[in-house]
Amino acid sequence: RYASCPLAALFCFRLAMRLAAFICLASCLSESQASFVCSPTKTPFRTLSQRRCDPPQQQQPQLVRTPSLGIEYCSRCNWMLRSAWLGQELLTTFNASLAEVRLLPNAVEAGVFNVTLTTEGAGSVLVWNRAEEGRFPEAKELKQRVRDVLDPDFSLGHSDVAQRLGEPASETGTARVALERLVSLFRGEGRRRRR
Repeated sequence: RYASCPLAALFCFRLAMRLAAFICLASCLSESQASFVCSPTKTPFRTLSQRRCDPPQQQQPQLVRTPSLGIEYCSRCNWMLRSAWLGQELLTTFNASLAEVRLLPNAVEAGVFNVTLTTEGAGSVLVWNRAEEGRFPEAKELKQRVRDVLDPDFSLGHSDVAQRLGEPASETGTARVALERLVSLFRGEGRRRRR
């Protein structure tokens, strides 16, 4: 009947959508709100709302599983991706040791970036504080600090190499060292090719 009039079909469709939205709204209201909105008599929506929208009987307190690593970051500075990446790196490295990694956005303090490790024996240990260090941690540094608290005997593989090419441990992997290596190669001071 409405095939010849697309406007009437659209009106019926919109009416059906509004009715479905009203049914959905009424099913999610509490019992007192549903009786006020729908009708004072008992409606089928009330039993549906009790099943869908009633809060749980008793909420369990949030328990922190240990060892737990919390990365608190400034959400106004958009440091969530950096925090998630470092959390993923730590979870990958310590997948058998860490119970959880929590990302904790902080919109109150500007520029905050703290990494805290909570263990049963040591309690909460501040592993990294950007305000004290003056910079963000490199993944290698953070892994070494977490390892030192969790399990000092745990090997980090290539991240544990203390000295390479006779350089002090603090100087390996920096941009200055990489630039010096490139310059020495261009000058011919590096490895010579065999003929």
